[in-house]
Amino acid sequence: MKQQAKLKWRLRKHSLGIMDNGKRRAMASCLLLLCVLDVLVRSTQAVENAGIVYAIERDTTQKNIFALDFSAGVGMEQSTTLVTNMTKAAAEDPDGFPMDCFGYVNGFTRTGPLYEFSPNGLAYDGDARLYFVAFDQYDMTTSRLCFYSIATDSFEFAANLGEPVMGAAFDSKTYQYVWIDQGQQQDVGGILMLQFARLDRTTGHIMERVNNTMFRNVTTNPNAPAAQLPFTFRGGDVAIDCGGMLYGSSVGTGGGFKYFFTIDLNYDAGDLGETPEIVYAYRLIHADVPDDPSQVSTLTGFATADQLAFDMDGRLISQDSEQGVFSVVDIATGANGELGVEGEDYIRLYEMGMLRTFADLASTLSCEVSTPTPTPTPTSTSMPTPTPEYCCSPDDEGAVCKTASDMPEESSDNSDSDYETMRMITSMRSHSKHSRGRGRGHYCRCSSSSDSEEEVPCCPCTCPKPPPKPPVCGNDGSDSSSTSSESSSGSESESNDRRAKRK
Repeated sequence: MKQQAKLKWRLRKHSLGIMDNGKRRAMASCLLLLCVLDVLVRSTQAVENAGIVYAIERDTTQKNIFALDFSAGVGMEQSTTLVTNMTKAAAEDPDGFPMDCFGYVNGFTRTGPLYEFSPNGLAYDGDARLYFVAFDQYDMTTSRLCFYSIATDSFEFAANLGEPVMGAAFDSKTYQYVWIDQGQQQDVGGILMLQFARLDRTTGHIMERVNNTMFRNVTTNPNAPAAQLPFTFRGGDVAIDCGGMLYGSSVGTGGGFKYFFTIDLNYDAGDLGETPEIVYAYRLIHADVPDDPSQVSTLTGFATADQLAFDMDGRLISQDSEQGVFSVVDIATGANGELGVEGEDYIRLYEMGMLRTFADLASTLSCEVSTPTPTPTPTSTSMPTPTPEYCCSPDDEGAVCKTASDMPEESSDNSDSDYETMRMITSMRSHSKHSRGRGRGHYCRCSSSSDSEEEVPCCPCTCPKPPPKPPVCGNDGSDSSSTSSESSSGSESESNDRRAKRK
């Protein structure tokens, strides 16, 4: 539903953007067109057989890309909505338009009639780009990879691919352009070759290219070994579903195998390109007798020799590009409704009574990767930052002092008291050098008597910022200063006496 709404919005945008500024139709006609489109898209959502696919026109003068909205057997009026007109875009901006994105009959001069089967290899990236290849009928037949940006309404050249690409698909999960090489005849050993081009999501340039020639043919033997598969592929087309199953159709002219088949890209084994050594399982679903080389492909009631694309409802749509027959494919058997009743089993598109045919189709199937529900991350609780505290004296700013009961008791022996005071002050001086900026909880050894080893705090008070001078033990500032001075002189005197004794 979300993919359909996004496509509807883009088509509305282009319905307005591609109008000639000098020849705009009346607003009523424009609104009517949008209303019709809205009804069609709503019908696509509601009717099981409704579907939208992209298609590039098969013509020698006009190269247009359309969004086709059609049904098979439900009686709904089919419609075509112009997405972009390449010919007009090139005429309006001849210097900026990448002319290599056209295919010409005369590839040497790159002038004159356009090649009706080029561009080809149309593939939608699942977001906002339609990739395609252009190649010429004669001389310069190298495929040039280009893309049309729906978001910016512009064309860009991306890369050279080599041999002509007549049918391609896009793996939106790994952002790869995927195709099968046009095979050689069996008398020269033609084999099946699957190609992958991993693209840059911004520039569209090729980041990595991988080819695969080893397959397990599980058509009759589910345990078949890996080997090269004799195959002459003639596009035809390929389409990839969201499970990684590639469906292919090969034209039976020019020595080609008129087949409808599958190649399991084995998503369970890893992303494409990351496991290039993987051997893919090939299965033939239906084979028709090759056509007479002198004739065009004939209808058989199966999706051989057809263009393929998945619509937004996941149905595989086929088109015979010679007769313009659209029908729904039974992917289990390859059968489609091309031999049934027109308007019930298949449809054709007309413009002013003229049959419209298309060189290639592109899927609109949305293969969005589901995102698992993440495990909730525990919310961390921030802890408050403790307020720094510094040892200080009672008269320092912001001092918070301990009670008298917390301070050491004075000794009754004066001599012992003087000695203990000297020990306390000496220890305090040593520790005060490290107490600044270190926060709370720095203590020095202050004993209440010579026989006691109990540690008591030498910080009489604490302050939120470093004090201007080291703190001393005491109950008030004046006493502390006096005690500090006297103790200092006493300490220095005793130190001198000890030096004299050593001499």
